[in-house]
Amino acid sequence: MEEIIRNYILFIKKFEGVFNEKYNIVNGLWSDIDKSVSRKGNIGDYKYNFHGRGCRIEYNNIICEYDSGFIDKATINFSVWKLFKFIETNPNLSNMSMNDVYSGILDLIEKKIVEKSLIEEVDTGTYDINKDYLRTLTFERYRK
Repeated sequence: MEEIIRNYILFIKKFEGVFNEKYNIVNGLWSDIDKSVSRKGNIGDYKYNFHGRGCRIEYNNIICEYDSGFIDKATINFSVWKLFKFIETNPNLSNMSMNDVYSGILDLIEKKIVEKSLIEEVDTGTYDINKDYLRTLTFERYRK
């Protein structure tokens, strides 16, 4: 499951790199998105739709949905369904049931890669990628 979550994160970061470069975003995607950039469109082979605090990305028939964190917009927030949809539509990842994904997330929580998203100690039913784990990953910037 660790490889799957890494693929999920890298997919998101690659899109964000392409998006940031295209629109010259310097303060971070979630800081600048509402200012002058269309919330729905295409960049190359990416199709995107920003909604609320989240985004749906489609690329080569792979669907990736994610949200910015409730408290800290710099983190990635997701649900079991969103991660399942990414796995289900990605031909490079193994087939898993929704229950397998949930069990895998519990394992990622134990490894401190993912944490339950809490607001004032209330479980939101979603998960955040641990910021310390995000810092350990290197992201290749989009290059033409």
